[in-house]
Amino acid sequence: MSIDQMMRRISLAQLPYQGRYTPTGLEGTLTHPGSFGILNWGAVAVDPVRQITFGIPVYLSFIS
Repeated sequence: MSIDQMMRRISLAQLPYQGRYTPTGLEGTLTHPGSFGILNWGAVAVDPVRQITFGIPVYLSFIS
């Protein structure tokens, strides 16, 4: 683990988080899901033989 990863983990561990939909605070709060529409779409894979599309949602957290 690099020093910047360790520092980020420490700063995230210090933020209040009481589970999903934690209310925001004045000092900063880790919220999950975030306020950016809950999710974003990651990679997409297409199987043309079976005509199936696989989309992977990515759930985003925010510091607010």
